[in-house]
Amino acid sequence: MKVSGAPSIGDIVEVRAVKPRRGLVVGTKGAEVGILYFKPSVVRGTPTDFIWWIHRTHVKIISAA
Repeated sequence: MKVSGAPSIGDIVEVRAVKPRRGLVVGTKGAEVGILYFKPSVVRGTPTDFIWWIHRTHVKIISAA
């Protein structure tokens, strides 16, 4: 169980940006987390396996790993 509340690999998260999207955390780099969206088709022009690096303050944990 996590104590800090910071997203980690395996967590299901919601990215709170212009339009909330859900995805899986697949990596971490400092204050950023790498997210693979569940529905990548909603972001036009991106490959289905594209990893988005987003600052963790913009991410809400839905289900911890």
